[in-house]
Amino acid sequence: MKKKLVVLGLAGAVFLSGMGILNVSAANYTDTKFSFNLGRFGGNDYSGARQKQNTTSSYVKLNSIGKGTMDAWIIKSNGAGVRSRYVTVKQGDSKKIANYAYEDYGKCNVKLAAETSKTQVVRVTATGLWSPDSI
Repeated sequence: MKKKLVVLGLAGAVFLSGMGILNVSAANYTDTKFSFNLGRFGGNDYSGARQKQNTTSSYVKLNSIGKGTMDAWIIKSNGAGVRSRYVTVKQGDSKKIANYAYEDYGKCNVKLAAETSKTQVVRVTATGLWSPDSI
């Protein structure tokens, strides 16, 4: 009886996945560290590129920042826009970043982009984690 239920459950998951109702495909949601040196007077910095593998939002967590808050968004690795929302994160916060990289380009490489939320006269160091996909 248990074996029959397991087989039926797996068959149902495969059916729903094939219909696009249940997304059981792999995603690139493991965290990668970033360390930004945000320029004076609003200079940007960028993470290394990672592959965007599904339609979920990207993820950012700001572990530390020298001063103020950080605005973050997603771009393609070549600098092209992906209709990404800007999110403001403060130290200790994590947020999801809506973007349309996968919808517009399919699997593609993206980067986390960031700048200080307010113009700073000094350089600001920011560290944290990010992933192109989320759970």
